[in-house]
Amino acid sequence: MRHFDTSFLVPLIIPEATSESVHSRFQRFSTDDLAVNDWTRVEFASMLAREVRMGNLNSYGAGS
Repeated sequence: MRHFDTSFLVPLIIPEATSESVHSRFQRFSTDDLAVNDWTRVEFASMLAREVRMGNLNSYGAGS
């Protein structure tokens, strides 16, 4: 089982310097082998809400 925290998941949604390497690494994993904990879910939801409030995300993805 591979556990992922928020810092690994954010570049999958928000373009960052590490996004390409995270996407590449993530594609190698089986979905049966992925896990996050409740705290990661809370942090990730908070990050998404913050990005929407700041206008960095809309209902269609990154950017306005």
